Amino acid sequence: MTAHRSNRRWWQLPLGLLTVAGLMWAGPAAAAELTASTASTTTPPTTTAPALTLTWATVSPPTAPPPLAYASAVYDSDNKTVVLFGGTEADGALSNNTWVWNGSTWTDYPGSEIQAPPARELASMAFDPGLHQLILFGGQGVNGQVLGDTWAWNGVSWYQQNIPLLDQSPSPREGAAMAYDGAGDLVLFGGTGPTLIPPLSSTTTTTPPTTAPPTGSGTGSPPGSGLLGSMSVLGDTWLWTNNGWVPATVKGPSARSGAAMAYDASANDAVLFGGESTPAGSASPSLLGDTWAWNGTSWSGLHPTGSLQVRDDAAMTSDGLTGGLILFGGSGPGGALQDTWLWNGTAWAAAQTTGAPSPRVGAAAAFDDNSHQLVLFGGVGPGGGILDDTVILTGQAPVVVGTRSTPTSSPVTRSSPTTVPAPPPHDVGVRPTSTSTTSTLPPTASTPGISSAAPPLSESPRVLHRGALVTLSGAGFSPGATITITFHSKPTVVGRSIANGDGGFSATVAIPQSAASGIHHFEAGGQGPTGQMTELIATVEVVGALSKPATTVQKAVLLAAALLIPIGTWCFLVTAGWWRRRGVTAA
Repeated sequence: MTAHRSNRRWWQLPLGLLTVAGLMWAGPAAAAELTASTASTTTPPTTTAPALTLTWATVSPPTAPPPLAYASAVYDSDNKTVVLFGGTEADGALSNNTWVWNGSTWTDYPGSEIQAPPARELASMAFDPGLHQLILFGGQGVNGQVLGDTWAWNGVSWYQQNIPLLDQSPSPREGAAMAYDGAGDLVLFGGTGPTLIPPLSSTTTTTPPTTAPPTGSGTGSPPGSGLLGSMSVLGDTWLWTNNGWVPATVKGPSARSGAAMAYDASANDAVLFGGESTPAGSASPSLLGDTWAWNGTSWSGLHPTGSLQVRDDAAMTSDGLTGGLILFGGSGPGGALQDTWLWNGTAWAAAQTTGAPSPRVGAAAAFDDNSHQLVLFGGVGPGGGILDDTVILTGQAPVVVGTRSTPTSSPVTRSSPTTVPAPPPHDVGVRPTSTSTTSTLPPTASTPGISSAAPPLSESPRVLHRGALVTLSGAGFSPGATITITFHSKPTVVGRSIANGDGGFSATVAIPQSAASGIHHFEAGGQGPTGQMTELIATVEVVGALSKPATTVQKAVLLAAALLIPIGTWCFLVTAGWWRRRGVTAA
C-alpha cells in the first residue's frame, strides 16, 4: 500500500474556527441549512457494497510445479481446469511444461512427452468461450529470442495454429496483454518486440541494445533475458477471431509492456491496467497506473476513483468472488508488491483480506469457476528467489458491482484477411492444416449409437508420422457435450473438444510419439442427443520417420525433377541430331 501525505494548508484551521463561530452566531437553523447543503455537494449517491473479507491461503497439493516466474495461466471453461504453461525455473532455464489444476492438485504434461510449444516466458494466453479455444501467443524464448507463434490447447496437448504465409498476425513480442473481450474475440495489446516490424501505433519507445537485470531485481523485468538488442514498446491492438488474427486500426492506450488485462463480465469488456512505457528488461522502467476498457470495437480511457499504485507484471483475473476483477502484486517503484485490489466497474478499492501472499512479481493467476476460487502460483520474491507456492483466494458473499456508460470513441476498422476462407458450419475455431493424401486404408466407420444421418468421424490427412497433427471432425453429439478423443490400439487420451449448437465438433490432435507403425484409429466419444453415449471412429496409418509424407518443398523438388529430366533429354537429343546433320553436310 502507498502511504499518502497530508495536503492540508496552514490556513485551513483558522478558517474552520471562523466558520464554527459564524454558525453559533447565526443560530441552529442556519447551521442545519449549511450542513444539508454541504452533504448534498460532497456525498455522491452510491450503493454501498456489503463488507466482504477475502481469505488467502497457501495449500500443499500432492503434486505441484517447480518454482516458476513469468509463466502464463488461464481458466479453461471447457475442461473446468486452470492451465499453466512455461515460465522461468529457479536455475534460469525456460520451461515448456504444461500444468493443469483441477481444484485440488496439479497434473504435469511434460513438453518432452506431448506436442508442446517451445519453452518461453512472458507469453500471452487467454480462453475464448465462443471458439472453445485456449490460445497462447508469443513470449520470450531461449537466448532472448522474441517469439510470434500462435498455439492452441485441446485439453491434453498443444497444436500450432496454421496461419497462412500471407495471413496477418502480430509481430513477435513478449509481455503483451491478452484477454477475452466479451464480443466473441480475444484482444491482444502492446508488449515488447524488435524494431524489424514497425508497430501500428504511432507511439513507441525504443531503447538501444541493453542487458536485462539479474533475476529478482525488483523492477518487474524478466530474469535471465541476456542481450535483447534494439527493442520497442508496442501500442497496437490485435483480435483473434474465427478467421485468425485481425489488426484493429483504432487509437488506444499508450504503448506499454507488462500490463495486466482481464475480462470483466459485469461490463462485458476487457479491462487493462498499468504496465511500463519502457521495454521489458529496462533497468529503470517507467511505470504506468492508468485504466482502460476495450468493448470489442474501441478503447476508452477510464477515470476511476480509488488510488492504485503504478506497477507492471501484476496478476489480474476475472473474479467470481466479487463479480468484477481482482489484482494482486506486481512491481512498483519500491519493488515487489503484495496488495490486493478489486475493480467493480467504476472504481478500484483495496480488498479486505487475511493471509496475504508474500510480495511477488510475475506470478501466474486465474479464477477457477469450477471450484470457485482464485489460484495464484509462483513469481519472483523481493530477494530474487523464484517461488513455488500455490495460493488460493476464497470469499463468502458477492459484492454490488458498479456500472459504466458506453464509450463514445471511434469504432474499430477491421481489415479482415482475404486469404483465409470462412470456416465450415461445424468448425469451432480450428482451421484444418492438412493436404490431400491418397491411402489404401479401409473406409472410416462409426460405431452404433448415433443416427444414421449423422456423418462419421472424418480425418485429414489419413497417413501420418509420429507427432504429426490430424484434424478430426464429426457430429451426432448433444450440443455442449464434452467429447474425449483417444488414440488406439493402446488407448491414449490425445484431446478434448466441446460440441457446438448443431452437435458437431472439429479438433486438432497429434499422433503420439510412442505410436508404432501400422494401422491405428481415433475414437471421439461423448453424450448423444438422447443421453446415450456416442462414439465415432476414424482410421489412420502411422508411418516411420523415413516414410513420412513429403513436405510441400519436397513435392516441389520432385515435380521440378520430373519435368526437367524429360526436357533435358529432349534438348540433348535435338542438339545431338543437329551436330550429326552438320557433320554429314560438311562431309
